[in-house]
Amino acid sequence: MSKSAQFPMHVWLPGSLYAPTPVHALLHAGIINAGGFLINRLAPLYGLAPDTLHLAFVIGGLTAIVAAAIMLTQSDIKTMLGFSTIGQMGYMIMECGLGAFALAIFHLIAHGLFKATIFLNCGHVIHAARQEPRLPPKDETVEQTDFSLLTWLTGFITTLILPLIILLAAHGVLSLPLRNSQGVVIFLFFSWVTSSQAILTLYRLRAVASRKVAALMLLTLLLVVSTYLLAVQAFTYFLYPAPGEVAAYFQAAALPRWLFDVMVGATALAVILGWVFIYAKGHGRSLRMPDWVNGVQTRFYLFFMNRLYVDALALRLGRGFTRVAHRLDTSRLFPYVAGLIALGLVLPAAVWTGELSAANITLFFVAALMIPLFPLHGVYVAALTRLPGYLPMCLAILLPTVGLYGLMGLLPEMPAEFLKGVSVLALFGALYGSLKALVQFRVTRLLAYASLAFFSILWWYLAVTGTSTPQAAVYTSAVALVIGGLFLAWHRVQVRYGDLDLNQIGGLARPMPRFAILLSLLVMAAVGLPPFGLFSGYMAILLHPSIVISWDLMVILLTWLAASWYLFRLMQRLLFGPHRSDIRYEDLRPTEVAPLLIVLLILLALGITPYGFFESDTLTNSYRTAMELMLWNK
Repeated sequence: MSKSAQFPMHVWLPGSLYAPTPVHALLHAGIINAGGFLINRLAPLYGLAPDTLHLAFVIGGLTAIVAAAIMLTQSDIKTMLGFSTIGQMGYMIMECGLGAFALAIFHLIAHGLFKATIFLNCGHVIHAARQEPRLPPKDETVEQTDFSLLTWLTGFITTLILPLIILLAAHGVLSLPLRNSQGVVIFLFFSWVTSSQAILTLYRLRAVASRKVAALMLLTLLLVVSTYLLAVQAFTYFLYPAPGEVAAYFQAAALPRWLFDVMVGATALAVILGWVFIYAKGHGRSLRMPDWVNGVQTRFYLFFMNRLYVDALALRLGRGFTRVAHRLDTSRLFPYVAGLIALGLVLPAAVWTGELSAANITLFFVAALMIPLFPLHGVYVAALTRLPGYLPMCLAILLPTVGLYGLMGLLPEMPAEFLKGVSVLALFGALYGSLKALVQFRVTRLLAYASLAFFSILWWYLAVTGTSTPQAAVYTSAVALVIGGLFLAWHRVQVRYGDLDLNQIGGLARPMPRFAILLSLLVMAAVGLPPFGLFSGYMAILLHPSIVISWDLMVILLTWLAASWYLFRLMQRLLFGPHRSDIRYEDLRPTEVAPLLIVLLILLALGITPYGFFESDTLTNSYRTAMELMLWNK
């Protein structure tokens, strides 16, 4: 839903319309189709879940209707095309919800081709309008008042009668299971309404002879219907060649009979009313409506013109949440109150520490200081934010690694009730770290609190599973390397330009391409994109057999999304923020690029190396030997 901009998760797409038009051509032609593609990849799974298919159908249909209504009320060309894309994605998800997975793939390809072309032409038009004051030209011609009855009747017949005849005959010509499994709804909606949309635009061509317009209407109808029927059949048996598979999907997505009839009737009524409106307008007449209907129409127009006020609501909620986070960040009592609440919740588990020796308790507290665990994270945050030079980078890599090494033999000896208390502290740390990172303008503090959120996820996983796995080692190493690499990159910026905040420096993408590329790759690794180690470690943690869906898992997922978003905003502000004219930008030298490349290569190796390699005895012994040598040298 989020990837394909389904309502109400579509708010990110209008906000991206400020990007260059070629970027949108790529976004709207490819990336946004990921939602429909992912559902198609899991078609055998969704085919076993009819309720989920019905939910996809409802969400897709609602998105298509809402986005189309919003598009009709927008005056900006890119905004119109953006909501057109949202509506097309709604169509695609709705197709999947009806069991027509092959039709969704066909729609995906067709939409990608024509929407990319439209956006590129849109960019050309915008560029021409900015360069040439006479564009767009003013249309001062008066529209003719005569109206061709032949054109109107041809459009009425072609959009109402012929599609139904063709669809009923198609069941005998094509081998697709249409009538018996309600697949006719799909083709009614897409071939009927799509051809109607195309034909409805042709009634204005009054400068052309009515016979030519009528012939063009018939050709449009035949082209759309034949393309849908023949192409979809080819796609269906290419993607799902197993006998009976397509019919099973249609049966799983079958709608109740009454809903089926209502959909067909409502679609037919909408098309008929459209032609009645066109006929009346073509004759210079207006439909008589009560005054309250006109008032409701105006209110609806304003409602959709303002995009259902969803964008404004999201902006207001974001500002309010940020305001509250700022107040909590500046409050001196908040950390202590939160710490007391967390300790109060885990106090019943403290009685189980009697089963642990003093050495084990001491080792646990030391590990909680090295791998930051709320409320013992203060030492870790202070070390990363107050020490000068390269020390924060070294400690960001060294402390979590040593802490996990100390926990390897300690976790199996910890009582289950004590681990349950640790999981509660981890959840508090995840929320606290995310909240603190939200309002930071100092890069070092943002990285410190984001790493607290990431390592809280690790503590939660260790407390739930009760053991240290190779996946935990990969996750810990990846987080430590990412945070260390970001500290190293920011240290080089500080050496050049001083100790600046995020809101004081920006625009580094163009004058510093090496830094921009390396920072982007590091943030990609931190966000958890494949093939870097943080993605593989995090996915392995979530898919562990001991992890079950519960409220604390939802907290962990939200924490991951929040921390990833903070780091993404860090990159966005540094690379694409306001360019300062008083700073002479200088790119990284090769000697400064080399350590960052090494970090990225290690993260890549962690992501693509099979876990069986990490589970081998040879590697475990080597890891222990390396850690002992490192500690001895320190």
